[in-house]
This record gives sequence, C-alpha cells and structure tokens, in this order.
Amino acid sequence: MKILTQSLCAGLLSACILVSCEGASGTTEQATEKLSKADSAALVVTSVTPNVAENTPTPPSANPDPSTERKTTIHFEETVYNWGVLKVNDKMTHIFRFKNTGTEPLVIKDAKTTCGCTVPEKPQAPIEPGKMGEIKVVFDSHNKSGTQVKPITITSNTVPETLVLTIKGEVKG
Repeated sequence: MKILTQSLCAGLLSACILVSCEGASGTTEQATEKLSKADSAALVVTSVTPNVAENTPTPPSANPDPSTERKTTIHFEETVYNWGVLKVNDKMTHIFRFKNTGTEPLVIKDAKTTCGCTVPEKPQAPIEPGKMGEIKVVFDSHNKSGTQVKPITITSNTVPETLVLTIKGEVKG
C-alpha cells in the first residue's frame, strides 16, 4: 500500500511538472488532458484505498482527558515554611500536612522542585475525602550560602491543578 501511494505521488508530481513545462511550450489542452489522466488514477486509487484512521479502533488513552477527571479540593496547614538559619552542610526536613477537603479521592500526581538540593516525597496512594496526608521535603545546604527560597510545585486532581509550596531560610558558613 505504501509503495503504491509513493508511486502515485511521484506520478502526480511528474504530471504537475509536465503541466508546468507544457504550459510554457505546448498547449494548455494537452497539459490539462495529461493532468486529468493523473487525477483520474489518483481518484481510483483513493477510492479503493481503505482509510486506515477510520478502520483502526482508537486505543484507550494512557492519559485520560483532564476535563473528565473527578476533581476534589485540598487544604494545606501551611504553604510556606521558614527554617531560619542553617549551617553549610546541614540538612533540614519539613513536612507539609494537608487535608482532602473534597468529596473525591485526592491523587498527588507530582511534586517537583527547581533544584537537586531540595527533594520532596509525595504520597503514593490516593487520600480519601476527609483524610490527612503529607509531603516531606528535605533541603541539603551543601555548597549553599545566603538566602535560599525553594519552590515545590504540587500537581494533583484539584482545581487549580497545581499549587506551590515554599521552603526558605538562610545558610551561613
């Protein structure tokens, strides 16, 4: 099928080039007749070529349509945590606690940061309505100094879908 299509395209391209050349040195009628023969061949092939898109079943999507996903709501006890002052090479751990305040199970899809010095851990299982959950964040001050502000972007089945938690503080030598 692919070879036939490629041959047809090559033939149509030749007919188009021929029309262009004949238009300059031959008659328009001769060029039109040759092009019409090429078009007729294309129509015949098109009419017998099955439409693969129409005959192929659509596979179930690995990523469901977000507009049909069941949404819920979330409430964090705090969205910003200031650890104060740390020494270089100290590690600071903080837990952001939240509650599923909606009526559907809460799924934390992702928790990411902008820096390798900050590592979040999200719950793997859905949080049932009315239940509490937590996101653990570890900050490593190795090779850091001065004021540090680290955002953690949380993606979940809530409206809005993303929110930002922040840890901040100062690292002193």
